[in-house]
Amino acid sequence: MHVFHNRPLCVCCCAFVCCAGVAFYLSFTWALILAIAAMLLAFVFLFLYLKKRTKSFFLLSLCLFLAFSAAISSFLFFHVKFPKYQAYVGKECYVEGTVIKNLRPLPYESTFQVELSSINGTPCKIDAKLDCQYASAMQVGDRFSATATARSFQTKNGDETASALKEGMLLAFVCSSHEDCEILEETSNSARIFFIQWNERLSYRLNSVLGKATGALASALLLGNREALDTDVTLAFERCGVTHLLALSGLHISILIGAFDLFLRKLLCPRAPRTAALVLLSLVYLMLTGCAPSTCRAVLMFLILSLGFCWKAEYDSVTALFFALALMIFLGPNAILDIGMWMSFVAAGSIVIFWPLFQKKTTELSRKKLLPKRCFQLLSSLTGAFFVGLIANLGLMLIQVLVFGRLSLMSIPV
Repeated sequence: MHVFHNRPLCVCCCAFVCCAGVAFYLSFTWALILAIAAMLLAFVFLFLYLKKRTKSFFLLSLCLFLAFSAAISSFLFFHVKFPKYQAYVGKECYVEGTVIKNLRPLPYESTFQVELSSINGTPCKIDAKLDCQYASAMQVGDRFSATATARSFQTKNGDETASALKEGMLLAFVCSSHEDCEILEETSNSARIFFIQWNERLSYRLNSVLGKATGALASALLLGNREALDTDVTLAFERCGVTHLLALSGLHISILIGAFDLFLRKLLCPRAPRTAALVLLSLVYLMLTGCAPSTCRAVLMFLILSLGFCWKAEYDSVTALFFALALMIFLGPNAILDIGMWMSFVAAGSIVIFWPLFQKKTTELSRKKLLPKRCFQLLSSLTGAFFVGLIANLGLMLIQVLVFGRLSLMSIPV
């Protein structure tokens, strides 16, 4: 059974995503029942496949096995792992970890996203939020130890649970005095911290060379670092309905890979090593830019395209899209809360579904030879660019209304 022919992999990944979405909204008991039921049915259809050798039974068993993995991973994250660390709420803890992001650098207080290595001497590896009720001097990559009180995600400003879990943060701590927090001399050598620090250094260099305003915009468009971006600039993008341009996605990945591919072609590099080099480049760029959902989607779809080349199979965008979505939810069940991820996949899905219709009409018109070949190519390219943006924005309209409660009509012509 080929993964692209008749889209068996697409069907399995769709079953995984649907089951993960259902399991998220179920209670502890029902999520466990769903996982057990999916596993039992999977074994039933696997038995039928071994007996009758029918491909449909094999596909059903595979779908149910993936549904089981989706249900059990969601169950373990939301009903086992998250409550386990929430048990620390209200207790004073001694924690050690590494700063991975400065969330709110204010003159009178600081908030960090940190990767904890231990809580009260017990080794762990989780992300948490650290609220320092003073201006902290800690920077990305600093190792620290602190005596802090674990707090609930429900604060006077609202429930932060969804936004924290979306970022992978399972716990929040409050450190009331700088005397309770100490920066350790040892440094973290993890690949994650290395790429985060590299991103910070490159962003700083862009800001220094291009100037604050231009450098901040360049950092956002090239490196996905929007920390230095002015609020007025972000608001202007929102009013025009083109905020997605600030989110690294398939557009940015395509430009990067296309430029590097052209460079390797000029060097007469064979196709196989050229593909391997492009895959490596896309993975490094993904790590460098912080693994944003839209970047992950684009890179994963490119990896499937590369695998299709290795298998000498025709590439299927729908399969690639659902596989990327399923893999992201499998690696991090909390991704189901990330509205940015869903917007990225809805926009890409709209293009994948409707783009073949545009190509079909363009092919039919080209055969009629109504215009000279070069003029027609230029016109079709311009029309295609407009069509892609239009379809993506139309696909996102419902999400913008339901989630954000607003809709920019300027997004259609822009």
